[in-house]
Amino acid sequence: MIVVALQGGLGNQMFQYAVGRRLSLQWKCPLYFDLEFFRKPFESGITPRKMELDIFNISIEEVSPEMRKKFETPDRLNAVKKKLHLPHYKRFAEPALNFQSELLRIKPPIYLQGFFQSEKYFEQIRTELQSDFSFDKLIDERNLSLAREMGSGDTVSVHVRRGDFLNAKNQGLHGVCSLDYYREAIGRFQAKRNNPVFYFFTDDAAWVNENVVPFAGRSQVIVHNTGNDSWKDIYLMSRCKDHIIANSSFSWWGAWLNAERDGEVVAPAHWFVSDQGYWNYHDLVPERWIKVKND
Repeated sequence: MIVVALQGGLGNQMFQYAVGRRLSLQWKCPLYFDLEFFRKPFESGITPRKMELDIFNISIEEVSPEMRKKFETPDRLNAVKKKLHLPHYKRFAEPALNFQSELLRIKPPIYLQGFFQSEKYFEQIRTELQSDFSFDKLIDERNLSLAREMGSGDTVSVHVRRGDFLNAKNQGLHGVCSLDYYREAIGRFQAKRNNPVFYFFTDDAAWVNENVVPFAGRSQVIVHNTGNDSWKDIYLMSRCKDHIIANSSFSWWGAWLNAERDGEVVAPAHWFVSDQGYWNYHDLVPERWIKVKND
């Protein structure tokens, strides 16, 4: 069995699901999830989260407390099995954000804890994930109409995340993409596309309207998908031909789920303020995507 500890927002949960799905298919064994993260009180400065994978038509089976305990406190029999190189309960705590190839060689049962933010874990099952991450609940006509509009012509999704990234704790970890980043990224598509339309997805529409829209030209700021409907923006992003993403797993998936894959993606060159130790993010942005300086 594979057990994955879910944590973070929707984009992070999608990464964690994806690595678990890959391993469950590889080893032909069941996949379970630990949801304890969402039951604990959130620290000050941390954005409260909830389990959001239930928007998809996928099975999220929670691990039982009894089974979780087998991974947390292995018994003497488990120690004997380990010594004899027999299947035994084991845990894998992600040591850094860069791709950990050894994980793909560890036989289950295994408990995974981390973010696993690299397509190298699951590119081989892209077709299955495209199906798993289909947005069957997107039924309102407003979004369906926008999706049809975005799927025609030279359209570019632009994610501008500020909001919680501006608080002191996140500023020291994530930082925000600079105005120069968006100016250069938008300029790239203005130079190579025929009068492109830019669709902005943001938690700070006032800042975008004042600072970015003036040099973007044809554009529209999407602000109606809020609260429990925020996930719909990932779907809308995926319908655009090209993408300018923020240092956010939310827009990472909006770009990666583009079914056509004939467009281009511009991504921040620096995902976090530091790339040292655990925060080694150099496998996070796929090599085919264009990296632009964002500080």
